[in-house]
Amino acid sequence: MSRLEPEVIANYADGCAYVKGKLEDAFRPGGILAEKPTTKAVKDASAQAKREDVDLIVRFTYTRILDHFSYIEGP
Repeated sequence: MSRLEPEVIANYADGCAYVKGKLEDAFRPGGILAEKPTTKAVKDASAQAKREDVDLIVRFTYTRILDHFSYIEGP
């Protein structure tokens, strides 16, 4: 009768212990943690920023920055 290999339990910095064989299986192709090929996001034509909107955001942000620095420096 052959003897089964013992399970190796690995302790990680996250404080959890994992069975090494099962963890390796998870990272193999087809496993639940295997890297999936990345897909490019499809740009939505309606999501394009309008120049007026960008100008408004830039002006608002610039004004907030100036207000912040004038508050820090004082009168």
